[in-house]
Amino acid sequence: MPTLVETVTAPQDSFAVQTIFADDNGVFTFGIPRAGWWGFAALGVAPDYSHKEKECSLDAVIWLQAKDMK
Repeated sequence: MPTLVETVTAPQDSFAVQTIFADDNGVFTFGIPRAGWWGFAALGVAPDYSHKEKECSLDAVIWLQAKDMK
């Protein structure tokens, strides 16, 4: 049975977590370096959002699967 999680050693520390900046419309560009599952998270996009006087977090994650071209 194949494993669902692969372990990959990053070639250097700067590849372990990357910060991507978006423009005012939320548009960003990222070059996928290899096949696999990639997740992009927008965290804390509305820090002033609250509900019933309690601070809320408006976060989002989008996942994509990149496959090797043949």
